[in-house]
Amino acid sequence: MPAASVSFGCWLGTFFYGKPEDVKWLSNQERKTILDSRSGGGKADGAAVAPYGLKRLLKTPTLWGLALTQGCNVYTQYLFLTWLPSYLQQERHLTLEKSGLVTAIPYAAAVVLCIGLGKLSDWYLTRGGGVNSGKRRNVIAISMLIASCILLVPFADSTASLVLISSLTLAGIASSTSLNFSLLNDLLPSAGDVGRAVAFIVVGGNLFGVAAPIVTGYVVQATGSYNWAFMIAGILLVAGAVIALNVTRKPMVPATVETELHLEMSPQKA
Repeated sequence: MPAASVSFGCWLGTFFYGKPEDVKWLSNQERKTILDSRSGGGKADGAAVAPYGLKRLLKTPTLWGLALTQGCNVYTQYLFLTWLPSYLQQERHLTLEKSGLVTAIPYAAAVVLCIGLGKLSDWYLTRGGGVNSGKRRNVIAISMLIASCILLVPFADSTASLVLISSLTLAGIASSTSLNFSLLNDLLPSAGDVGRAVAFIVVGGNLFGVAAPIVTGYVVQATGSYNWAFMIAGILLVAGAVIALNVTRKPMVPATVETELHLEMSPQKA
């Protein structure tokens, strides 16, 4: 019954939202971008771009960069989901009740911080060249570097400091995940390719995520401590930030298409 009530409440909430062409709080530029994307156009001028297909998109480094960034990020998310309660009880000697509270607080704090980082991303893009510039990757990198403070977990000498580190880590992870999907849409010329591109990135992320609890189990068993488990997660987050900055710099246009566009734009020889 409670679940049904929540679902009904969420459904009822949709009545408070209107179509992009009707609401007054959208800026003209944002409204145009939404309408162009909804009509199947991936370009700012609304011109439709035919889907390239996953096989051709896989030849673009950007798609692989987004998938690897997602994987480095999701690894820590799965680590927290599967091992944080055990860590708090075994290493920090917290009771089951207190470990539940310490686990819940960072997730609650992450909700607020994640929204703030999302707004920062939008603000930055309005002053940094727009959505299609791909500069959202800079905010993704910052978010992942914030999350990499998980490296400090072994040095946290109090429950309060552990909660702070966990909150920052979870906020960085949540922000990076959502912003990575936004960057995908920023750099994907064809709206018809969104589904297959998102699926590829989700698979890439979950492959890393599935490995997290397994790797952590072996590391804890081999070392008798969780320290290296958190170190591995932190190293992956730093690596993900580097990948986001260096591999996701160009729109996902296959090389063959770039060549065709170059030939069309080049002056004809007499």
